[in-house]
Amino acid sequence: YMYPYSTTTAMTDSYYDGTSVSGTSYVGGLVGYYDDYYNNTYNNAVINSHYNLDTVTLTVNSTVSPYVTIGGLYDTEYTDWIANSYASLTPSDYFSQDTNGYYLISNLNDLKELLAFTDDAGLSFKLTTNLDVSSLTNWHLPQFIATEFNGGGFTISNLNIDQPETTNVGFIGRLGSSSSVNDLSLSNVAVSGYQYVGGMVGRNFGDLDNVTVDSGTVEATSIYIGGLIGYDYAGVISNASSAVTVNQSGSYSSYTGGLVGY
Repeated sequence: YMYPYSTTTAMTDSYYDGTSVSGTSYVGGLVGYYDDYYNNTYNNAVINSHYNLDTVTLTVNSTVSPYVTIGGLYDTEYTDWIANSYASLTPSDYFSQDTNGYYLISNLNDLKELLAFTDDAGLSFKLTTNLDVSSLTNWHLPQFIATEFNGGGFTISNLNIDQPETTNVGFIGRLGSSSSVNDLSLSNVAVSGYQYVGGMVGRNFGDLDNVTVDSGTVEATSIYIGGLIGYDYAGVISNASSAVTVNQSGSYSSYTGGLVGY
């Protein structure tokens, strides 16, 4: 459990290189639970700190659970990071870039590689086509503190996240205070978490414009659940919509909303 008692970054340049983590709740390959809220800001929770999603086994309540949690990289990027002496990777080695400076997301592998760059505040990314992510079970972006994720007017469909013991769950788990998501649609989502759960963003500190979650289900077993955003910390939300089924299934029934939970 990590809590930022100041405005300084809590974790930098660190890694977990074992093979197994188990527990009953809040289980992560790098951090079990991180409360990133301090003094009304998002405090850049985890910077250049990682574990290998393909070699670390997470076991939750005696069940092997292929969760994607904060700091996780797939084997190719994790191996590259180790070979790079644990220094941040260079985005131009993985993505093409347009004349406006956006790094382009064109396929599922690009989405997987994006996990290595969501902690770099100077980067912006743009979707170039519709993507079906049904084959990427539990894939999502646990944090996004880069400058912008621009959907380009395209749709990501069949997002499937089943992490009922995890906090901050959504297409983006936590959106940073200097970050934005624009011009993006999600379709046929199946998102399940513990608390701070939303179809687009679990816990929001940033800005969203022209975004929608047009179908599917969003579920939580605790509080703060919304079709678009689970919990909004004074972010700017405009031209946004949700048409999903929102279901709070635990013993707590507070802060549940069709668009924003709280």
